[in-house]
Amino acid sequence: TTTASTISGSTVTLGAMSTANDNNQTVKVTVTDPGDGNHESTSAEFTITVQKYTRTLSWDSGTPSSIAYGETGKNATVTVGGTGGTAGSVSYSSSATGYITINQTSGALTVVAAGGSSTITATLSRTATVKQASTTTTINTTKAAGTMTLSSTSATKYTGQTINLSTYVQNAIGTPTYAITSNGTTTASTISGSTVTLGAMSTANDTDQTVKVTVSDAGDGNHEPSTPVVFTITVQKYTRTLAWTGTTPSSVTYLDTSKSATVSVSGTGGTAGSVSYTSNNAALSINSSTGKLTPSAYHTGVTITATLARTATVKQATKIKSIAVARAAGYVNLSAATGN
Repeated sequence: TTTASTISGSTVTLGAMSTANDNNQTVKVTVTDPGDGNHESTSAEFTITVQKYTRTLSWDSGTPSSIAYGETGKNATVTVGGTGGTAGSVSYSSSATGYITINQTSGALTVVAAGGSSTITATLSRTATVKQASTTTTINTTKAAGTMTLSSTSATKYTGQTINLSTYVQNAIGTPTYAITSNGTTTASTISGSTVTLGAMSTANDTDQTVKVTVSDAGDGNHEPSTPVVFTITVQKYTRTLAWTGTTPSSVTYLDTSKSATVSVSGTGGTAGSVSYTSNNAALSINSSTGKLTPSAYHTGVTITATLARTATVKQATKIKSIAVARAAGYVNLSAATGN
């Protein structure tokens, strides 16, 4: 043995062995009988094969068979079984460090790249009393889940406006792509890259319309595609405000055709329609284009309506006003009379 074995009487204490290898070693003991007056002395050789203790290594249940890129808190570790002697320490190694690295002491795993595998080896170092032991396991690396999200999934915009959806994208891995999947504007909305230009709307009504855009992220070599997200754009027309001008009267006198009822239009965006005027009673008629008033009968209050026609970009608007028709001044014409 590497460290000398000893003998006391008939008892042999076997010495420690080499730390350079695990080969068996041999101790030979010569046993001698000196004989007596009637017998010659004799001897025999006893051979002892000396070996180290062994240990078994088994992978712990927490050791994964696969691990995703970016995943943390995963370890590949073994439990050492067996008794006798003094066992060495366990160390770990990876055969493919381009995919997985492992902490030599703790067994903590780090994925370097997805789409591969590595053989992980646990090695129990040899000592003078316990043999070296090793065991292997294969761990695959997989892609991480996609991480793209949107800071908001909806917005309200006016017809004709543009909206850049890239400003809503967060945590994309690859280059996001954008596609209109529901084109609800009367004149189709268009998309160029991440920018949507909203189309014109119906001239038959002023109802809001909807455009839906699906945002996708294809991922990369280490990430799966993200779950596509639908961004909903509510499209509305611009509005205008009508106000009666200061020259619009609250009453006119019968047969006085010098007055007009008109409105001013305020507001911006889109292309507004034209203003027309109507009356609800023949006692006071109004020119539909100019607003010129023609009172033809006494009335306590005729409703005059100014209407801004809807267009594909601006909503219809109305404004009403009550205008009375006052009686004209009466007159009596008397001729001169003479008497005797």
